[in-house]
Amino acid sequence: MTVDVGTILRGPLRADPACPALFAPADGRQLSRGQLAAVAARLLDLDPRRGPLVLYTADRLAQAAVLVAGLLAGRVVCPLDPDARVGVVERLRAHARASTVVGDDGRPSGAVDVTAAALLEGLPARRSPPASGGEGGLLVYTSGTTGAPKGVRLNPCHLGANVAYAVAHFGYQRDWVSASVLPLFHTFTVVSDLLPVLAAGGQVVITPGFGPAQVAATARALAAHEVRSYSAVPVIFDLMLATRFPMTPTVRFAVAGAAPLGEHTRLRYAERYGHEILPCYGLSESTCFAAASSRGAVRAGTVGQAAGIEVEVRGERGEPLGPGMNGEVALRGASVIGGGYHEDGGRHASSFPGDGWFLTGDIGRLDRDGYLSVTGRKKNMLIRGGEKVYLEDVDRCLAAHPDVTDCCTVRFGGGPHEEGAVAFVVPRLARVDTVALGQHVTAELGLASRVDRFVFVEAIPRSASGKALREVLVAAHLGNP
Repeated sequence: MTVDVGTILRGPLRADPACPALFAPADGRQLSRGQLAAVAARLLDLDPRRGPLVLYTADRLAQAAVLVAGLLAGRVVCPLDPDARVGVVERLRAHARASTVVGDDGRPSGAVDVTAAALLEGLPARRSPPASGGEGGLLVYTSGTTGAPKGVRLNPCHLGANVAYAVAHFGYQRDWVSASVLPLFHTFTVVSDLLPVLAAGGQVVITPGFGPAQVAATARALAAHEVRSYSAVPVIFDLMLATRFPMTPTVRFAVAGAAPLGEHTRLRYAERYGHEILPCYGLSESTCFAAASSRGAVRAGTVGQAAGIEVEVRGERGEPLGPGMNGEVALRGASVIGGGYHEDGGRHASSFPGDGWFLTGDIGRLDRDGYLSVTGRKKNMLIRGGEKVYLEDVDRCLAAHPDVTDCCTVRFGGGPHEEGAVAFVVPRLARVDTVALGQHVTAELGLASRVDRFVFVEAIPRSASGKALREVLVAAHLGNP
């Protein structure tokens, strides 16, 4: 039986409204469960019809509080990157048909209907949550800053199914303390750290983030609140290892997602910090988790087993493939959207073949025990001599080389008949032998996976969720394809 996320969250709020729920160690603020319920009441007073709400604030505590309160109030919450331009916000607000924008002081006139500070000011310590969650949820935009918006509408039951899975799978309990270090306008930290720990009756530390200026403050926050778990993207784990991040010994595990986690990183991290990273896989279209590794049972090179949903690997004709065979990853279940994107007009109908299935565009394979390995993206594949080459495999191979700090391989026009592979590499040394790098790849993956050209760069540009920005690399170093 699927339970909506509002019902899951309201239980702990009613049980002990005075109990602290959210901490912001950077400035000493905290909010109790009852105060979260009071924010929900204020959101209802703003718009009793419960119209969609755009969340456009740089205040991370306010992001978390308004998001949780919006779900309690039955609002559709649309969290946006606080660095997004006002024009983008207005365009996405129109597409979402939002009635309210919660933002910050200092935004241009007309961009904000109510400030986050006003919603959080003078809150009563005790307040019961609204009786019903209504038809709220999240509306998450995976694109739309430049091109056509692509919004993922997650209803309360999508969220409830994935949150309930996370609580059970990771073992969150009433005494649990998690940390949110990732952007709150993506579903990863929301469904991995924020909602499930609050649903279990625990507490969440909203850290300043993990930029270079926030590392020390985040380390102090994790230690001061005896944090037990957090989620991060692989680039953050690599940064921790490179800077010898002073991890608190109270952490029991970390959750990895959003981008492939290198096996070398996973093993080095466990050796240094004494707890494991759990590689997981998911998309906004699956709410968050589609597959997850279990504590004490991580299988190298995989992202774990299905997260309470069905996972298939399909061939080119849509047929299910057997263990060990590469194909497109397909998902179906209570936490997976099945009817298309928000106000999409059928532009992405091919991703929804019917009967509740969603085609991810990711390439992977299942082993006989149901462990999933994600090996690449369909759109980041090239064919040589009839053989399919997934460039994420090339990235993983290069990343394991001792002379490589970071890398990203892209498909690029290599001639009139076939495309080539260009590897952008952040070198560990001043001089790197490209011939040796190329031989390393072909020795591991075969001649079809050869790199046609190496380009050395100072850094790989990445999104807030840690994904390499291939288009930025190509535009900056290769020009338009």
